[in-house]
Amino acid sequence: MTGSPDERCEGRKTFVLTAEDQHKLYSLFLPSARRIRNVARQFLLRSLGETADDCVHDTFLEFAKQAALGKCRCLGHKRPAELSEEELPAYARKCRPYLMAIAMNKCRNYHRQLKQHAAPDSQAGPLAGDCSDPINEAIQEENRQLTRAALARLDKPLRTVLILRYYGQFKIIEIAEIVSIPEGTVKSRLDRAHECMRSMLRAQGMEEPLPEGHAVANVSRAG
Repeated sequence: MTGSPDERCEGRKTFVLTAEDQHKLYSLFLPSARRIRNVARQFLLRSLGETADDCVHDTFLEFAKQAALGKCRCLGHKRPAELSEEELPAYARKCRPYLMAIAMNKCRNYHRQLKQHAAPDSQAGPLAGDCSDPINEAIQEENRQLTRAALARLDKPLRTVLILRYYGQFKIIEIAEIVSIPEGTVKSRLDRAHECMRSMLRAQGMEEPLPEGHAVANVSRAG
């Protein structure tokens, strides 16, 4: 799970991960796992979830490796076992941007490895959900397809902040940390991305682009 416990980083403090360290790492990682998977699915645009699941798995392995090398900034270079159970929720929140930055690097690696992306399935989109009305379901599926196509056409910097905000549900301050830009730049890019999405969806005939309940419309822009 954690790679070789004997792995060493020259010139840096290292330690072997004990069973307690590993338990604490899981506790720190699990609150972010679903966000990481949601974001990975949007970045990778895969029809199946296996690659996104691989990203989650590899992100945890990298997190464990960094902990074993004593290099986790979000832990203050502490070993996980040194954290009390009461401290874990606060540290889990502190780890979110750190973990997402690792995951985005993994996504970039997958992009280099994959020659061609399969089209996303209907469950990967932000509007996915059960619906007993076949007509309404057909409309929702069309909206999903239009939304995914518009998202794919956004410039990369706009698409990145939009995915992190509305699919990962990261705060403005967290996105700024993940992509290493000022908070004001994050806000301006979100505004521009939202404007572009609405324009593209209107051009495709969606009467009410990004309606209430849509992932991109239903999350407050406030940090």
